[in-house]
Amino acid sequence: MDDFLRDNLEEYLSGTLSDGKRKAVEAHLAAHPEAAEEWSGFLDSASLFEPLRVGPEEAEQAPGFYARVMERVEEERSTPFWNVFLRPAFVRQLVFACLMWFAMLGAYVTVFGTGDASPQIAESIVTEQPLPEYNVRMGTNLLENRNSMLAVLMAAGD
Repeated sequence: MDDFLRDNLEEYLSGTLSDGKRKAVEAHLAAHPEAAEEWSGFLDSASLFEPLRVGPEEAEQAPGFYARVMERVEEERSTPFWNVFLRPAFVRQLVFACLMWFAMLGAYVTVFGTGDASPQIAESIVTEQPLPEYNVRMGTNLLENRNSMLAVLMAAGD
């Protein structure tokens, strides 16, 4: 699109173009058919937005609208951020998430914790005493710690 049409497009679409400029645009479009075709596409696109255009009578807000908006903004600003945690919906979601977590943990213990070695391993961990049959030794050497834990895991799978 040439500069002349680009400079006058918005004014032409909004209907604020003066009569002299409108005639100059129409004469230019008559002389350049490829520009007229492109201009026609713009007019078709602009006609799609016509139902969305708000008139001046519709743009007026009810009296006190902006004051109510500002009151609401100030009210939201004065509410502490941790107030979200006290809302009933959040508390219900938190309780539900905790219950689901406990249910999954219980299912895991029920399914995978049925072996004979599980109570002994748990007791060994709590008392920090190694089980003699697993020969677990934890120290400063990470490779030995890794090998000991792998041995325990492999023995627990038997």
